[in-house]
Amino acid sequence: MTTNIDLSSPEVAEKRSITGKSALIFSVLLLVFVLVAYLGVFFLKSKYSASDKAISDQISQEQNRANGATFSDIVDFQGRLDSAGKIIDDHAYWDSMAKRMSGYVIPEVKLTKFAGKKDATGAGTIDISGIAQNLDALSRELILLKDFPNLDSLEFKNAGQDQGQTGQASGIKFDASLKVNKSAFQK
Repeated sequence: MTTNIDLSSPEVAEKRSITGKSALIFSVLLLVFVLVAYLGVFFLKSKYSASDKAISDQISQEQNRANGATFSDIVDFQGRLDSAGKIIDDHAYWDSMAKRMSGYVIPEVKLTKFAGKKDATGAGTIDISGIAQNLDALSRELILLKDFPNLDSLEFKNAGQDQGQTGQASGIKFDASLKVNKSAFQK
């Protein structure tokens, strides 16, 4: 048996080649697309840079306002709340004493320590530490503490210049000890 093998190549289909005219049209369309994309990006950049500048101005205004007196008052108030919360947490059984004592602390003085102990007779000693804005505030605070009900004696231990922390004003740091009779601890 014989087989016929056709060794000739099949007809090659004509490949379409890009002509100069179609290449030119394609290049122009590509150039127009790139220009439109560039103009779109340029337009968006100018639009967003204007709103970015407005936002930057607003941020700087808010930062200036945050560095003002109102912010300092807020930070001071938050510090006082934190100190009061720590005092109450550390000495929950003294909460009524801390509440009564708060009426004898002027706003220019910030208490940093409030501790105390009772003795066998029911009387006790309250140790306080704090920071006064100036010597005048410290003297007014000591005079006010002398009027605390059921106070037997007030011992002013020491005072010195406080360096303060970053962003906070310095003041006069002081320590005092109040000896109170047993009726001061009754609710």
